Amino acid sequence: MALSRTPAIWSTIGLLCLLPIAAAAVRRWGLHRCHQWICRHAPSPALSATQARRVAAPVTQWVMTVNRRYAVFAAPCLAESLVLVWLLRRRGIGATVALGIRTLFGPLESHAWASLDGHPLNDRPEVVRIYDQLDWERGGADGGPP
Repeated sequence: MALSRTPAIWSTIGLLCLLPIAAAAVRRWGLHRCHQWICRHAPSPALSATQARRVAAPVTQWVMTVNRRYAVFAAPCLAESLVLVWLLRRRGIGATVALGIRTLFGPLESHAWASLDGHPLNDRPEVVRIYDQLDWERGGADGGPP
């Protein structure tokens, strides 16, 4: 095994562990508390919009590929989005979790995606038209008081 691939393998293993942990954390503590924790424990966004998009693309692709192709436990959209937001915020990118709802032929459906400047990162661009976005962040992205 090449030495240069070792960090990538360990990162992938870490991600495979982090996705189910994020799903369990949301069930245990709720989205708002999990998002507040992420915002408190990640540096403030420091990159420009152009730099952020350039850095976010490969990280997003990696998270989506690992979750959809290699995970034994395919994390739901909310857990995947939380993990992606956490990874991006650690790199100085001000990503947030977006939530949407819709009713299509009956029951209410919900969906989550990571967003950067209003653009979905881990979903199709038209997701913002398909789902009505919720304004769920009562305290804002930094977790502060309303």
